[in-house]
Amino acid sequence: MTQTKIPVISISGDPYQCGYQYGSMAAEAIRFNIRWYLQRWQTDLNLDRNQVLDLASKFFHAVASFDSRILEEMEGIAAGARVSLEEVLAINARYEFIWAGSRICEDSLRCPVAECTSLGAASEATANGHTLIGQNWDYAVGHGQWCVIVEVCQSGRPNLVFHAEAGTVGHKGLNSRGIGLCMTALLSANDRFQPKVPFLVLCRGLLNCRSLEEVVDTAERTSCSVSGSCLVGNGQ
Repeated sequence: MTQTKIPVISISGDPYQCGYQYGSMAAEAIRFNIRWYLQRWQTDLNLDRNQVLDLASKFFHAVASFDSRILEEMEGIAAGARVSLEEVLAINARYEFIWAGSRICEDSLRCPVAECTSLGAASEATANGHTLIGQNWDYAVGHGQWCVIVEVCQSGRPNLVFHAEAGTVGHKGLNSRGIGLCMTALLSANDRFQPKVPFLVLCRGLLNCRSLEEVVDTAERTSCSVSGSCLVGNGQ
């Protein structure tokens, strides 16, 4: 079995600087992910490049309202990777593009789907007394080679380490305040493509939190258009 070595990218500074460093260091992988998703959406959803970017642009205000610093980081990623902001928004909304309102979602609702699984153990149930969480990531074969581990040193917020498809600002990970996050897909007949907060952007917002109480508050006040599952643990 071949194992993929995932690059580790360390970024620091203000949101735009962090994004620019991320985009510069992962430019090839980011551009690959953009091409891969554009091709997939053309095949699966019959959406051409211009249609995808027009739909992606509609997420601008939702992301800005949710957290303007995350949007600034996306702008930096786009500049560093020499791609458009709409392309970065598109891959950060890939969850919405893939599932909401598509025939993929409709077909999946009619038959069993083998997808990611999260698990957790509270401190009283572990040998070392630590809270443990983890997950598998069932996704496209070979896609792991276009992923990165991102270490973020950000002012005024917890530092982060998260696994991401290159170009996305959030995924599974943990922060310096002891918050750990696993995220998995869910499907619902109520899922729709709407320009609300993308699920991966919400995941980044949860990773930016300082406590479980802040995680719950952030999740409850955020309006998304698709279903998703977040397993959160606190090591403190």
